[in-house]
Amino acid sequence: MRKGALNQAIKEMGCNKVAYAHHKDDIIETMLLSLIFEGRFHSFSPRTYLDRMDLTVIRPLMYVDEMDVIGFKNKYDLPVVKSKCPVDGYTKRQYAKELLRQINLEHPGARERMFHAILNGNISGWPDRIIRVPNPPRKGKKIFRNKTGRFLLLSQMIRLSRAMLSFACT
Repeated sequence: MRKGALNQAIKEMGCNKVAYAHHKDDIIETMLLSLIFEGRFHSFSPRTYLDRMDLTVIRPLMYVDEMDVIGFKNKYDLPVVKSKCPVDGYTKRQYAKELLRQINLEHPGARERMFHAILNGNISGWPDRIIRVPNPPRKGKKIFRNKTGRFLLLSQMIRLSRAMLSFACT
């Protein structure tokens, strides 16, 4: 319901793309839900074309950890609208979030391995993989490298995401 209203507003503004804030944890949780409740290895793709709306959905934060998003929100004191849904926090999605946290506590690194399984899983619609630099040269900074060797800081990725949004409107 909320995304439908957002998509409609985006179209009314004359835009043909919308960026959702789905992050790495959302992708992994969706994969867990798909495995448990659908019996298939699947997660939403980073780019989706909605033909009925003639709208492209992009997910530029797909390589960003939820904790980094929360940290960024806190650092810049960004407002967050709380869900008014009465079952918020008592859903299968919340179950998957807690399951993922528990699995990663009992088996450190499992969360990252699940994400790499998604990247390597030949799921339709997924782009070429971006490789995480194992030992970042700048202490305390999250750094990413694409296949051409270009390095991106988390803050640069967020600025890039904002730039993508500004070009989405016609």
